[in-house]
Amino acid sequence: MHSKIAILGFRGVGKSTVSRLLSKKTKFPLYVLDSEIESNEGRTITEIVEANDWNYFRDLELQYLRSQADREKLILDCGGGILEGHDGNFSVEKNEILSNQFFCVYLNLPDAKLLTRLEKIRNKSSRPVLQGDLKKILEKRKPWFEKIADFEVNTDGLTPYEVAGIIRKKVIK
Repeated sequence: MHSKIAILGFRGVGKSTVSRLLSKKTKFPLYVLDSEIESNEGRTITEIVEANDWNYFRDLELQYLRSQADREKLILDCGGGILEGHDGNFSVEKNEILSNQFFCVYLNLPDAKLLTRLEKIRNKSSRPVLQGDLKKILEKRKPWFEKIADFEVNTDGLTPYEVAGIIRKKVIK
């Protein structure tokens, strides 16, 4: 049985919904990384990035991730850019924390469906604007998620309840 589970994947793939459901199914506490940052910093991610920059936000993300590494039971809902460090590069530190301290579940969708979904929510006011070519962002991050994943779930055609059930069966034996 795994007692610390990190839910990873691109924006729009269903991480938050699945994380909430998995938390209920396992009775493990839920820690939503982006929400915790916003709550403790008293600003939205967009406001944090606008006032500082992405590197500052990625440093905060690392700090908050570190704060959860030693917890015993946890469902960690990660933002879509969790594996990014400074200047959009791969974060070795975040990768090491996640790889060593968590069972990492990568939620994915076929590229075409994910790109369509991302275009629809690209400028949603509650999330930072995805800057740049979405296909290039996808091509950059996908291998990172695949590398760190202990388990991968293709969510295409599945409800969030079904995805949470699949994960629960995998991690709780």
